[in-house]
Amino acid sequence: MTAAAQIISFNQPHTPPSTQVAAPSSLTSFAVSISEMKSQVNLIQHIMKEVMKNGEHFGVIPGCGDKPALLKPGAEKLMLTFRLANDVEVDTIDLQHGHREYRIKVTLYSPTGQRLGTGIGSCSTMEGKYRFRVGPTELTNTPVPKEYWDLRKENPVKAQEIIGGRGYSPKKDESGIWMIARQGEKVEYDNPADYYNVRLAKSCN
Repeated sequence: MTAAAQIISFNQPHTPPSTQVAAPSSLTSFAVSISEMKSQVNLIQHIMKEVMKNGEHFGVIPGCGDKPALLKPGAEKLMLTFRLANDVEVDTIDLQHGHREYRIKVTLYSPTGQRLGTGIGSCSTMEGKYRFRVGPTELTNTPVPKEYWDLRKENPVKAQEIIGGRGYSPKKDESGIWMIARQGEKVEYDNPADYYNVRLAKSCN
């Protein structure tokens, strides 16, 4: 090696390992900036305050805890705000005895056509609320006691016990007298098709 070559070698710029900048990964290169994220959050909070209503666009779902959840009308407002588009796929599964299940796949897209996410939902007429109905109510020969009416609002549990407990209710007979009635046993609904549209709409929620 010549002296000239040695000089060129020693004078080449060198970056210490601790200061080298790693090439951005595929994830970080597509990440939303902090400022843009803050802007989106601020816009959503502004929409919730100025446009959305509690109980209509968001609210607590019974049986799902005390934390408010975004409801379908609220989600539609956010889709309008951010100009999102959705693609809905419906898979219909016919079950025994005329019952039916709907499986829904919804994919959201940005205004530029980028897929943002996919959600899946399902509903069926085999669920108890739609599969069964209460049979005919039968009147007993026992009038509804006065104590029931006195306690009905103040202590409904005690009032229900007075007329026989669960499965009993007050009902007027043909002469207009309130009698204790025995609710019929649950029977399977004979026409599940009556609920096809209800379950399809619910699965899309």
